[in-house]
Formats: sequence, C-alpha cells, structure tokens
Amino acid sequence: MDWLAKHDEYVERVAATADNKDYIAKLNRIINELRDGHLDIFPTVLPEYFEEIYSSAPGYKKWVKMIKRSGRRAEYWSSMFPSKPKVNVGDASRPVISFYSDSMFLEGKVAYMRIASLDMNSLIVDGEKIDRFLSSIGDARCLVIDIQGNGGGDSHYWSKYIVPRLIETPLEYEAIVLSKKGAVNKYFKPRYFGRKSYQLESQPEGGSLPAELFDGSYYCHETKEKIKPKNPVDFKGKIYLLVDGGVFSSAGIWADFCKRTGWATLVGKTTSTQGMGSDPAIVCLPESGILVRYPVDSGINADGTFNGETGIRPDIEISGKNRKVRLQNFLDYLSEKEDL
Repeated sequence: MDWLAKHDEYVERVAATADNKDYIAKLNRIINELRDGHLDIFPTVLPEYFEEIYSSAPGYKKWVKMIKRSGRRAEYWSSMFPSKPKVNVGDASRPVISFYSDSMFLEGKVAYMRIASLDMNSLIVDGEKIDRFLSSIGDARCLVIDIQGNGGGDSHYWSKYIVPRLIETPLEYEAIVLSKKGAVNKYFKPRYFGRKSYQLESQPEGGSLPAELFDGSYYCHETKEKIKPKNPVDFKGKIYLLVDGGVFSSAGIWADFCKRTGWATLVGKTTSTQGMGSDPAIVCLPESGILVRYPVDSGINADGTFNGETGIRPDIEISGKNRKVRLQNFLDYLSEKEDL
C-alpha cells in the first residue's frame, strides 16, 4: 500500500472527527494501516508503563525525556483508551502476569513450550517453571518452542535464559541493521552514524534489497553477540521455533538468530516485519503531546532480503487458520514426517 499517497484522505478523516476521543481513535487507525509493529501510539496508551521500563534501563534517558515532555497531556490521551493491554509493572501489589506454559505431546516424544511474550518481569513466576521443564526433557525426541503472536519484549529472555541451557558450544550471532540519516535518528542512535558505520554499495549475494537503500541516505551498523552454554540440560533432540505473522521485535530477532546459527528450525508462517533492530524511538508531537513510537532501524535477513519489507520466512511452512490449528498441523507433520 502506498501510505503517503493517501495523505489527503487522511487529512480529511482527521478533520472530520467529532471530538478528541474520535480524533485519537482515527489517528491510531491511520498509523496502523502501515502494518508496522514498531510504529504506534502505544506509549500514549500506557505512558506510566513506558516511563517505568525506560527509567529502569540504562541508556534510555532520551526516551524518558520524550515521555516527560508530554507530561499530563499523555495522561489525558491515555484516559481515552479504557481497554488497555495487560502488562507487568513494578507495582508489588499487583500479581505478575505469566506468559508461559509447557506440555508433552506424542507420548512424551515432543516437548512443548508456549511463550506468548518475552516479558522479563514474567520470569519472576515463569523462570522456575522453565528451568524445571528443560531439566525434564532429556528423553524427548524434539522440542517445539511456540512463539506465535509474540510481539517481543527483551531478547535477554531467550539469549540468557533459554538458548544457553540448550547448547554445548558457544554460538556467534551477527546481523546488519540499516538506519536512515536524519536528526531524530541521530539523536537516539548516534553510534549508527559513527566511524564504524558504512553505506551499502552492492546487493548481498543472492539478495534483493530495495533500490532506495542504495541512495546514500542509509547507513549500516553491524551487531555481534556470542551466547555461551550455561548449565546445559541433557537434551540431544531437534529444536523447532514455531512462528507466525504476529512475531516481531525481540521475538523476530530470535527467529533471525535461528536462521543464521541453525540453533533451531523455523516452522510456521512468515513473521511480521521489524523483526530485527533495536528498540523503537519515541517522539512527542509538539502541539498535542501524543507520544508516537517508530523504528529507527531494520535489518537485512540471512537470505539477503530486507526484513522491513518481507519479515522472515520459515524453513518449513505450516498453514492453519489460527495458532492452535497450526500447532496441531505441525504435530501431525512431526508424527508423519519425522523419525519419532
């Protein structure tokens, strides 16, 4: 969809709103038409939550500054969203939300982990369950980690608490992300435009990157990480990561990690875009105080395609009208195709 071509239509839709509640609702729908998981007004919906998580994380002072710039205006807009998504906050009086469950299928041959969010706070209640389950799957032939619909959270969830338990030797993960030159991007990510950055000169081998990435305004930044074993469990079977179009952000990075390292076979449906890169930036619209998130960067997939356009394609395509059907279809596939 040519989103910019609908500029006049969008202006008319916004101008015709009856009141501020109608205005923010229509603005939200217009932004969502871009279908980018990192472009939204989520910080406006939950300003206190975002201020809390960014205040507690090193290196996010600029994000906090933007939220504070909105001040009480963010609270005003937030009040217009009576139905808010469930999130874990630092309030000790509130119960921690669990995003994890596990099970065994096919007479114990298939170990199954369901992870709906990479929320680090949920490890308060889920961490022990994960450790206990991983320690019990030694006799399973394969492990299915189901992250369908997982919109991310923190990559440390999988890189520190799951992958190290399921490797015997270190794994190195390297990726290339691109960011467009501009004042706001440089404000949030100055190192992306430093002496170690560079511009693309040619397509990667077998690649099909968009032509605009070569127009001189995009800069590349390489990311590298080594994951070492830590208390590895006695499991020698195959690992599968089950994904779909709801997977992006740090969950998408997990999918990319699997593609590049071979740690797990990617199964399911193509992931959403914005499955690579860093946390989105936050800008405060000057007149209204509405807080908007947007992606500073996006990455080059292992196959040379642009993640911001294509997402990540699975190694094994599994169809189905919803995540439960796809899971059952994959279990059927395992029982028929794999040597279980």
